Amino acid sequence: WIYRLMVSEDANFKMKGRDRSSREKDPTLGPGWAYMVASNKYLSYLVKHIHEDEISHCVSFAALWSANNKCAKGLRVSRVGSVSCSRHEVFQPLGTGDLQRGECYSNMDYLFFSSLIRVMLLTVVASYDIACQWGRNFWKRTKGMPESLQLQDWVQIIFKVPKFYLPLHVKKCHSPYSFNYTKGVGRTDGKGVECNWSWLNLAARSVSVMDPGAWEDTIDDLCGFSNWKKTVVLGNSSLRKMVLAIPQVMIHSRAFHSFTAGLREGHEEDLTKWKRKVREWEMDSGASESPYECAEVEATTMADVLARLAAEEHVSLVCDGASALVVKPGPFLITGIEIQQSQAALVLEAKWKNRTTIQATTLQRSRTLLLGKVQALHDIQDTYMPRLRTWIAQQSPPLPTGSNAIPEMIPIYLPSLLPVDVRQAVCVSDLVEQEDALRNAQADEALQDVRAGLRTRTFAPLQAMSNQTSVGSA
Repeated sequence: WIYRLMVSEDANFKMKGRDRSSREKDPTLGPGWAYMVASNKYLSYLVKHIHEDEISHCVSFAALWSANNKCAKGLRVSRVGSVSCSRHEVFQPLGTGDLQRGECYSNMDYLFFSSLIRVMLLTVVASYDIACQWGRNFWKRTKGMPESLQLQDWVQIIFKVPKFYLPLHVKKCHSPYSFNYTKGVGRTDGKGVECNWSWLNLAARSVSVMDPGAWEDTIDDLCGFSNWKKTVVLGNSSLRKMVLAIPQVMIHSRAFHSFTAGLREGHEEDLTKWKRKVREWEMDSGASESPYECAEVEATTMADVLARLAAEEHVSLVCDGASALVVKPGPFLITGIEIQQSQAALVLEAKWKNRTTIQATTLQRSRTLLLGKVQALHDIQDTYMPRLRTWIAQQSPPLPTGSNAIPEMIPIYLPSLLPVDVRQAVCVSDLVEQEDALRNAQADEALQDVRAGLRTRTFAPLQAMSNQTSVGSA
């Protein structure tokens, strides 16, 4: 991949220049000789493309909002845009320029192409936090570029979004613009330009009051010094990274081959199909479905079931003239399910020993509140389960009724707690089916919670170990 260039582009929102003096009174010593683009050619291009529309198709980043904002009053430069190498985090020659009215496409396009004047490569990987929409009509916009900035026809540009910003995008952007699924980029995060901003920001207050010529000359000096520092320590930094990378390569390579060998034993056909999908997607990610996007499990929630039941009750009332009950079957069942959940939680809470006075008072209040809900449920239960009391009285031995002193032990007789052969006889019509639908939705929600918990349990410790330092390490 030595014939591939990886660059990242972004704007620095802290670098601002006040409207002081003019370029005629304070010209730059070397216009377009280092990192800052030549202002005369740059501004003449912007004048022709200042009114281009920029519409977001994905996510409302600050870059989009600021493109046409009114926060540039009194400023000659509202931001500074730049292009840097994504691998070595060095400023690209002729890749830095002033942004007059925010982060507009016209500005960023010019800086991007200007930084590629000297490039004679087949592929360029461009990283930008809004690459998903910046890449729209990209080649159409290039037709308006000066002839000196035009790329050769054989150059391929691959648009990617930095790893830090990708989760903020909509799901359809994740696979096509992910560095993790791109061949030949290694572990590039695509946000090297942000590291360069941390260096420039140290001088942001000083350069903000400079005249145009001093402003450009100073930024050229700062960019050159930053690149020089990184060049001097390139040997040591490369060695340090290799020491970390080589063991990881061995670990992940062995894990990959072991995992692949395990799949071949019982899933050879699926493995072949998967490889074919990956190759097709890598050849043209827009023409085929991404193999990395897992289909979401369509789980029916209890809210979905309640909405459907409410719609059915409304139709029944309109068409059949059914009487409107004070409490509908859906809310009745939901109340019963919630009481059962509260009872289970209170049983666990009651097992605590050595409670303080405040904890004992809280437990008693919870029991009182729960008892009121149980009694209210019993008052309306005869409406939907009219033969429940008769069935309970006929049981031998008698069923436990619980005690008002311990309401978490009072049984809540919903249809699912009754034997299958008596449910229809005890309950009104459709009540059993409605509870079945709610119970299935409850199970789906619980399964989703378990999956989310397992994912958190798996990745949270890894995130903590990767980003947290031990006590005294600083």
